[in-house]
Amino acid sequence: MALPNYHYARINDSENSEKTTRQNEESSRTRWLRQYPGFILAIVIVLLWTMTSLIKINYNETDVTDGGNSSQNVWLRYGWWSKYSTNDNHNITAVKEVDQAWDDIAPGHGTVAIDHQRAGDLGLPRSMSLPNDHSKGVYIIDAYHQIHCLTIIRKTLRQLERKEPVTWPAGHTIHCFDALRQYIMCTGGDTLLYTRGRNTTGDGQFRQCKDWAKLRDWATSHTACYRDSEKSIPLEDHFGYCDNGNDGL
Repeated sequence: MALPNYHYARINDSENSEKTTRQNEESSRTRWLRQYPGFILAIVIVLLWTMTSLIKINYNETDVTDGGNSSQNVWLRYGWWSKYSTNDNHNITAVKEVDQAWDDIAPGHGTVAIDHQRAGDLGLPRSMSLPNDHSKGVYIIDAYHQIHCLTIIRKTLRQLERKEPVTWPAGHTIHCFDALRQYIMCTGGDTLLYTRGRNTTGDGQFRQCKDWAKLRDWATSHTACYRDSEKSIPLEDHFGYCDNGNDGL
């Protein structure tokens, strides 16, 4: 009976064989990469474009007004004094002009009407229907709500200063203080304002701001034709008054 023909391989031969196999595989991959660089580049570009598109779609869905994305920011100079303030409270004319400037502000301009279907697609909570068009929901642009609160606080302070009866209930004014606090902490403006140890911090300094004109125009194109009222009136009576695109700001 013939003896079995065994072949004994040294351990280092086996290791060399595995090393050679790995080198061949790596060489094959390298050769493939060298042969098809254009194809690989095209795949990378498509993947990057897809990721960018998904990010953009997701951002646009949360940025309902299309007026607040960073590409529409503008540089504006901050002023310690403006048409809405005066450093001479003894100048009767100047004080009246400032008061009038505040009275001309129309926060109701920021009350808009959005199709219920569109609002749902954007993930917005369902809102009350527009009285004359139940296919649309009524929404208030956040910044305009804060302007509304600011006008209430200022008017209340001026009335208290002049010892006049206040127009707005204390509860509403207190709510507005907290609403402004939450808004400021939410938006978190992080511009570094210079100071020289006087009460003119940041005066004349540029800062990056949302383009208010674009926001105003968007509100105009989606207007709910709503007006504020200091008197208590039925909700439906607030509607039906279009401002022709003027918010007083």
